[in-house]
Amino acid sequence: MLNYSVAELRINLTVAQSNRRAKEMATRRLLGSQRSEIIMRLVTESILMCAVSMALGIVLAMLGAPVAEKLLDTEISIATLLRPSFVAAIIFIVLAVGLVSGIIPAFVISRAKPIDVVRGTFTRHSRMVLSRIFMTLQNVITITMIGVSLTMVLQVDHLVSAPLGYDKENLMKIDFWGSNHSKVDAFRNELNSLPCVVKTSFCKGTPIDRGNNNTIIFPDGKEISFQVLIGDSCYFDILGLKIARDNHVADVNGAYVNNQTLKEAELKEDAKSMKYSLDGDPISIRGIMAPFQLGDITSFESPVLIFIHKKISDPWSILIKIKGDPIEAYNSVKEVYKTTFGMELTQERPYIDQIVQDCFDQQMRLSKIVSLFAGIAIIISLLGLVAMSQYFIQQRQREIAVRKVFGSTSRQVCFRLLRSFMIYVAIAFVIAIPIIWYFMSDWLSDYSYRISLSPWIFVAAGAFCFVVSLLAVVIQSNVAANENPIRHIKDNG
Repeated sequence: MLNYSVAELRINLTVAQSNRRAKEMATRRLLGSQRSEIIMRLVTESILMCAVSMALGIVLAMLGAPVAEKLLDTEISIATLLRPSFVAAIIFIVLAVGLVSGIIPAFVISRAKPIDVVRGTFTRHSRMVLSRIFMTLQNVITITMIGVSLTMVLQVDHLVSAPLGYDKENLMKIDFWGSNHSKVDAFRNELNSLPCVVKTSFCKGTPIDRGNNNTIIFPDGKEISFQVLIGDSCYFDILGLKIARDNHVADVNGAYVNNQTLKEAELKEDAKSMKYSLDGDPISIRGIMAPFQLGDITSFESPVLIFIHKKISDPWSILIKIKGDPIEAYNSVKEVYKTTFGMELTQERPYIDQIVQDCFDQQMRLSKIVSLFAGIAIIISLLGLVAMSQYFIQQRQREIAVRKVFGSTSRQVCFRLLRSFMIYVAIAFVIAIPIIWYFMSDWLSDYSYRISLSPWIFVAAGAFCFVVSLLAVVIQSNVAANENPIRHIKDNG
């Protein structure tokens, strides 16, 4: 799409200079140049311009490589461009874009008759239907890119901010892998003394990491894979997990289960025990949990066993509820961790909401890349519209002059010019709607938890393109509407 937009921009910029170039080429025709020579000259100029642009683009690519590496999460070597295959590809792109963007303006300009240029009637004879089509297609690309980008951004935000059935704000999870477990109690005591720490909880597994997986074989031979979470007495409170029904079972070794457990184990809602547990003995059901999500929002629902113990030996992690500035709180936790365990805390993104975001890292990067290309498409569209608005206003200067002589005000003339350009945006909007709907409906179908393609997405994309187009032509339209009409009637009479 962007290659097409670049070619279109080259066409529009060349066409915008058609009056000046037509006079130059008409003069060459009078001096004996053939039309084929003029076409070749214009196409060669286009290819050379593309070559210069490619060289500048490579320089900008070298400067922007660090940003691109971070965005794509991969190492980028500019030296790759020096490989023969890439050099050949670059040459092909330059030639292709230069040829495509130069051939149409070359044919238009070269067909100008010297007598028309001398009389000043060339601008009135040039209709440039293809340029109108290109301008409409350019707006289609811009609206489509905006619509696609907006849909992706909204979908990713929908995934990241989805309710998980537990509290994830201002909640830190610090893992003890490789730490001295004999010092975890001292670590917790030091944390509880920090002003930024509200509460803490030891655990073996959390909803976001899905805990430990265990398979139980029932008497009838049925196998059920359970996710097992173990927490201390503060576990439910710090996560904000709710109990939908408390069975008031006295067995502290019993487990809390979710509705999926009842469903797969074929238990009644008021069941107080399961026939088999992890060690083969019956297990008491202390209560039924209110719905909550294991993993991210796209993860499948699994049977869950949650064991709550007063004290946990060798915990895997500690949950820390903090208040105040999260960065300062994390730095304070890092200091306590280093003091206690004698080693640096290597977890760079320990907050639960950060871990949820990391689950959708690929989608977030894709969204940023598409948004970047949408921004580039907008800039290209803006430049192309400026060029074409200049050209079309030149084409209609005599018409504008005549209308002003017969009583039209500058505001009426300006409005008429703007309306002409907005028609192309309206046509592009109608074309872009089914394109956006087709591609984004297919993309969204990959997500079980997804947004709907709201009409507001299409309206926002069209409105943004409308504003960009308006800004691109309003100044030139206003200048043309306020010029002295006598000059143009005299020049083109």
